[in-house]
This record gives sequence, structure tokens and C-alpha cells, in this order.
Amino acid sequence: MAYNKKDSSQTSAYSRTLKDNVKSILDNYVEILNQSKITSSTKGVTESHVAHVENEVKVRATNIVRAAEALSKLTSDLKENMILNDFSFINKCIEQRTAELEKLNKEQLGELETLHASIYQTIRESS
Repeated sequence: MAYNKKDSSQTSAYSRTLKDNVKSILDNYVEILNQSKITSSTKGVTESHVAHVENEVKVRATNIVRAAEALSKLTSDLKENMILNDFSFINKCIEQRTAELEKLNKEQLGELETLHASIYQTIRESS
């Protein structure tokens, strides 16, 4: 039961991380668009205001990149988790490969027995 709780909490953590990062990307993108609006009244726009807007857009773009990197890491973690914890799939692959090799072994043993019988027959005929 502890495994299920751990698995459930890990899944909810992944889900929470996904939602938070996607929300961060969306919110920052919307704010960049809001800052980029061109208004009809350009009077009164100072250089300090332009610098402030430019700085805010850079910060929000950095936040978008950070959230995208976190999503990339989340994808990597999910793949790693899938590979390391999917024992049923791994066991199925091992069983399938074992069955294939056992079949090949039986075929080879049959061929060896046939070859042995043929050699034995040839030796008996020549003596």
C-alpha cells in the first residue's frame, strides 16, 4: 500500500509541477503582450517608462524560459521514472526473450542430434 501512496504522491507532484509551469508560461506571455500594446496617446511616454517596460519584458521572457526548462526536466524525469519503475514491461520483455532463446536452443539441439545420428550412421557404414 505504501508503494501506491508514494506513486500517487509522485504523480500529483508531477501534475502540480506541470500545471504551475504551464500557468507561468501563459501568465508571463499574456503580460508581455499587455506591455507591448501600442496606445494612441504616445504623449507623456518617458525614456524611464520605456526602459521599465523593456526590463519587465526581459524578466518575463526569462521566466518563460525558466518554466520551459522546468517542463523539459519534468519530461526527462517522467521518462526516467517510466524506465526504472515499469517492472511489468521489463519482465514481459525478459520472458519473451527467454522463450525465443529456449525455442532456438531446442532447434539447435535437434540439429545437433540429427548431425550426431548422421555421423554415427556414417561411421557404422564405413567400419
